[in-house]
Amino acid sequence: MVSAQLSANGYRPFSIDRGASARPDLRPEDWLGGPDPELDAVDNRTTLRAMLARLPVRDQRILAMRFEGDMSQSEIAAVIGVSQMQVSRLLVKSLARLRDDLIREPAPSGGQATRGRPSRSPATPAPVMVAPDVGAQAMAA
Repeated sequence: MVSAQLSANGYRPFSIDRGASARPDLRPEDWLGGPDPELDAVDNRTTLRAMLARLPVRDQRILAMRFEGDMSQSEIAAVIGVSQMQVSRLLVKSLARLRDDLIREPAPSGGQATRGRPSRSPATPAPVMVAPDVGAQAMAA
């Protein structure tokens, strides 16, 4: 009987402006939350992950060591057995390819057209996660 009475109240929800019963002094803005600042980067990370997978394995390892492992070009060169200058050239080539692919990538269906226009300054790229085995291999090598 009690559960029937409680469920009947489900058809008459309280006003959102009323606040939480335990803390009536809180405004809805305080307990409802807000926009997620990382939401805009989800599409970029998903697209970038697919583009990274199309790069040669060596380029993936170099990018993982540089951006995930925070290794210097000299450290990367020692790990893969090439000169620091070669690592620099490979990084420039890989990043240019990713940038070009990202500009050419069509907007996701049902989403806003965000390709071709930067959503943030080039100095603050979106965080990227390379497949775990690539990063682990790069660190172990």
